[in-house]
Amino acid sequence: MKRKKAINKVLMKYVNEFCKKHDTYFEYAVNDNLLDVICIGDSFFNIDDLIKDLDNKCPKDVIWNWYSETIDRAMENKQTMNFNSWVGGLRYGDL
Repeated sequence: MKRKKAINKVLMKYVNEFCKKHDTYFEYAVNDNLLDVICIGDSFFNIDDLIKDLDNKCPKDVIWNWYSETIDRAMENKQTMNFNSWVGGLRYGDL
């Protein structure tokens, strides 16, 4: 239990830094598990997305462009990609 609290403390630092950078807010983590899906504003991410955004010092619009295009494609039952691939330079036109 002590380790879980320590891990959650570190993860919440990432969540808070992400929210500050993007001028948004943390809503909740599914099952109260920060390693599960995280609701930020009205959007859903996993902690890897937030860490990738912050550690790569991505411009503010990068994650939101990926998220928007990914949601649009998912609604059309088209192939999607993870944020890691997007940050690596892959775009939907490349699929």
